[in-house]
Amino acid sequence: MQRALEKAGFQLIGFTSGYDRELVASGVVKRVYQAVYAKLLAPENKVLRPDPKNMTVRTKALYEILFPD
Repeated sequence: MQRALEKAGFQLIGFTSGYDRELVASGVVKRVYQAVYAKLLAPENKVLRPDPKNMTVRTKALYEILFPD
């Protein structure tokens, strides 16, 4: 599924704890982290990028990793 999403132009933007659960050992069930993807639905020149001055340090650091351009 990851390859299909990325091939279709979606970008990985993070991870979140999911609702899915997996049996990892007899009687041990854990929740599974899931990838979060997004796709820009408008041309880049029609999108207003957020002002880094309005970001917390953590948010800005992640934004710079996700969108190095």
